[in-house]
Amino acid sequence: MIKVLAFDWNGTIINDTAHVYATAVNIILKYSKKEFCCQRLKFSNFRKEFNLPYENFYKEFGIVLTPKIYKEFHRFYNKLGPPPLFQDFKKACAKINKIGIKTMIITATSNKKSLLEIIEKEKLKGLLYPIFWKIDDKAEALKRAANFYKASPEEFLYIGDMIYDIKSSKEAGVKC
Repeated sequence: MIKVLAFDWNGTIINDTAHVYATAVNIILKYSKKEFCCQRLKFSNFRKEFNLPYENFYKEFGIVLTPKIYKEFHRFYNKLGPPPLFQDFKKACAKINKIGIKTMIITATSNKKSLLEIIEKEKLKGLLYPIFWKIDDKAEALKRAANFYKASPEEFLYIGDMIYDIKSSKEAGVKC
């Protein structure tokens, strides 16, 4: 039986794909030195090509993410306003909690302020605990999270939106 359900944040709880796409196009057009076909910047292609760690995605365009570019990425992304939650996430999360399954967040996002503002605004506080943020190694974080709740791998489920999430789950020995 599942005891703990851990969610990725970006692309799983919040629908920020349009934000990430617009920000990526902005960064690529501004900093890419490579000749590339505009076809690669179409939204449908972006969905296929974008991957984690995102530094590798930008390397494909000849961009090394310096602190200056990171800062610009976050500034542009934040100007777009808070992304919406996926429809009915809050209701589903409340029902999951009500039947005794703990819910939490494990995310690579480094923008804790934005994450907490959305949680506050959407009244998710208390539904998702703990929050592991700024995670580089999700497999290790999944193991720590299972240990936090004293859950065996069979009792722990991780929901993410990228192949990286599936690989991390398998490496940690938890369901995905």
